[in-house]
Amino acid sequence: MAGEVKPAVPSRVKVLQLTYGVPWPPTSGARIRDFNLLRALSGAADITLCCLAQDEVEIPDLARLQALCREVRVFRPGQHSLWRRAGAFAKGLSNGVPLGMCPFFDPGFAAELESIARREAVAIFQIEHSLLAGYICAAPEGCRTVLSLHNVCSVQYARIAGLDLGVWGRAGFRIKAWLLGRSEARAAARFSHLIAVSTTDAEFLRRENPALPISVVENGVDCARLQPLAEAPAGNDLLFAGLLGYPPNADAVRFFCREILPLVRREIPDARLLVAGQSPPPDLRALARSDSVVLLADVADIVPCYQRARLAVVPLRAGGGTRLKILEAMALGRAVVSTTIGCEGIDVSHGRDILVADRAEAFAAAVVSLLRDPAARAALAARARQTVERGYDWPLLAARQLAVYTSPTPGATDGRSGLGGPLL
Repeated sequence: MAGEVKPAVPSRVKVLQLTYGVPWPPTSGARIRDFNLLRALSGAADITLCCLAQDEVEIPDLARLQALCREVRVFRPGQHSLWRRAGAFAKGLSNGVPLGMCPFFDPGFAAELESIARREAVAIFQIEHSLLAGYICAAPEGCRTVLSLHNVCSVQYARIAGLDLGVWGRAGFRIKAWLLGRSEARAAARFSHLIAVSTTDAEFLRRENPALPISVVENGVDCARLQPLAEAPAGNDLLFAGLLGYPPNADAVRFFCREILPLVRREIPDARLLVAGQSPPPDLRALARSDSVVLLADVADIVPCYQRARLAVVPLRAGGGTRLKILEAMALGRAVVSTTIGCEGIDVSHGRDILVADRAEAFAAAVVSLLRDPAARAALAARARQTVERGYDWPLLAARQLAVYTSPTPGATDGRSGLGGPLL
């Protein structure tokens, strides 16, 4: 039609995303989040993925990531002399990198990031984790800088320091917590926008700096792939899933096996704990020699583990961010018993879609009550599935993150009120 004005087609936003480690395969909480948001955003954004593989022993096949991204680059710092590491540390300080983040800063990688960002003319320069916040020095002038905080590391480390890790282990985490105590808020203030995974984390950061522009993009779950499972065919198995080399997860297993499971087995003698996860320390392997604990180390697919279990347990006593293992269990139709810290930051409430208990006796009683009452277990699981469908599906969360990229002047949102709610 003559004179008709066609609506403008929005252009795909160009993003450089920096991750700690390669987000494939999605075998840990951080990798699950990075990969699923990357996949959900790839239809609306041209993403150049840059990965700092500082601790990677082996680089995985990148084909799955390359299919989603404009380009994938992996940087491995390698082993440097003490003198060169000291020089990198000093270079970080001169670039305004807070002291606690300097061990993760490499000047060569920063220069490479800046070159890529300029060549690709990126509009968004996004960094995952506060530990990498020092790489903001590589962001070209004029692009929007976003810091995505998977957890508040200073809080996480302070909590871990309270676990039974031995004198030196506790001291190490106290030092890390002290170094990052003020560094995170100071580093965050250099970014255009922050993303937190929960209102709890966002409120903590805002107490440190009320002016921080923060949006909440929660951790999520793939509701289309993870469909509710049928009832476990037999037995009274319980499941704990998580990276077992992570101190809070290892502590949770010890706590459950030593203080909770014996109380459960007094009432239900055939109850067992299935422990599924990577890198179990030696003492967890020893626990699995009993007839009440089964270790499922390095499983390729967690779904069959949930199929065997009557319910999921999350007896965490430390940690940060939010637990994807809870969302995963809820999506798969498994009732969950958790500590308060375990379900922190997730929009769940005791008796509605989860049971919450902190003391060993109360936790054991909650587990026993669900094992004995299939109807209550099924009702709790059904409400939990509705909760994740309404608020924690990855495409919904990716839309919130895209709004941070594309809003003319992004305001902070609490993640519950759509794509652009009021400041927290």
